[in-house]
Amino acid sequence: FYPLRELVERLRTYLIYSPSSMLFGTDVSSYPSVPGGPEVQHIVISKKLREALNRALAGLVRDDLITVEQAILLGRGILRENAERLYDFDG
Repeated sequence: FYPLRELVERLRTYLIYSPSSMLFGTDVSSYPSVPGGPEVQHIVISKKLREALNRALAGLVRDDLITVEQAILLGRGILRENAERLYDFDG
């Protein structure tokens, strides 16, 4: 449960140094102190992670560290293609 700003900064570091090793995971354990149960927590955390990834990639583009095209490729990799490659999925 990192604040969004801190999560963006952590993702940014990984995006700079090891983007091909990143996978988007959507599994979540139930935290009894958070209301709504695991289904609601899954949705909230997934949305937060996707927003953080979007902001981290946009920041790298804004800072001229990557191009928009590279950001799109990195995003696709993290959200789908890295897992396909790792697990040898046919798509």
